[in-house]
Amino acid sequence: MQTLDTRELSSRLDELNDLKTNLENVREELAEIKQEIQEIEAEIESTDEIESTDEIESLENDLEAKQTELEEKETEIEDAEAEFGPDEETELEELEYIASEISGFSQGEIMITESDFTEYCQELCEDIGDIPRDIPGYIVIDWDATANNLRSDYSTVNYQGEEYLVRNC
Repeated sequence: MQTLDTRELSSRLDELNDLKTNLENVREELAEIKQEIQEIEAEIESTDEIESTDEIESLENDLEAKQTELEEKETEIEDAEAEFGPDEETELEELEYIASEISGFSQGEIMITESDFTEYCQELCEDIGDIPRDIPGYIVIDWDATANNLRSDYSTVNYQGEEYLVRNC
């Protein structure tokens, strides 16, 4: 039987938010470095030959250092984009929606796949003592009908293409 604990999904939501924040931060840092490079290049272009060669040399050294920093930041952004791409963005949106729909999301609710709901209901009834575990084999219980009766206490959410049922809180 496939179930998910929303505490695990809550952790994944936090992880995806951290990856997204990291990517945004790296993008901002990259933009700042590019701006600094433009400013240094403009300053080099505006210097007169009359100004000291030491000052021009210092600016060129600064430019070279910033270009190296730019290359490093571009590699960092490639890594960040590999960790948080379109698939992770979609998953983040799904998890944010699920978190808004399930009141006990971060405290832990069980999400049961729709296809396993009947089995889940049977185990639930046995676990809480409504049905004895050692019921004789000649007694037949309509577990589909029982699951259908319990279904009114559950809501449906979609996560990664799979329908899940989660108890209404």
